[in-house]
Amino acid sequence: YHEGVESIEDGIILAQTAIGDDLHQAKDNLTTPSLAMGSSPQVLVLCHDSVVVTAIRNEGFVSAFRFMGGSLELIGRKNVDHFIIDAAIQPDEAGRKLTVVLLLCDSVNQKDGRIAKLYLSFDESAS
Repeated sequence: YHEGVESIEDGIILAQTAIGDDLHQAKDNLTTPSLAMGSSPQVLVLCHDSVVVTAIRNEGFVSAFRFMGGSLELIGRKNVDHFIIDAAIQPDEAGRKLTVVLLLCDSVNQKDGRIAKLYLSFDESAS
């Protein structure tokens, strides 16, 4: 934020990739639970060093990318089959593994939830 500036300026695009239908089988969106802060944003973006993780909340779809050589390379993807309420990313002490922690809405009882963890590990030579 800059004082006196009323709008946000676009910066330089370093890399871009599609995270939509071409990466997974098309299916109906999951039922969106009633959330105190609403259902926005539709996509959560988590970053740590060169790793970018996207979580499409209403599809339960998580993709992990590594920013290398000016482009995003797909590390992996997972459909958790639950609406994603929130997500966080946490490195291990050595910096070679990342844990993506997901707060998911239960499919049957939308007032109930569950915690899921996805693990990413990296070969030291890939840096």
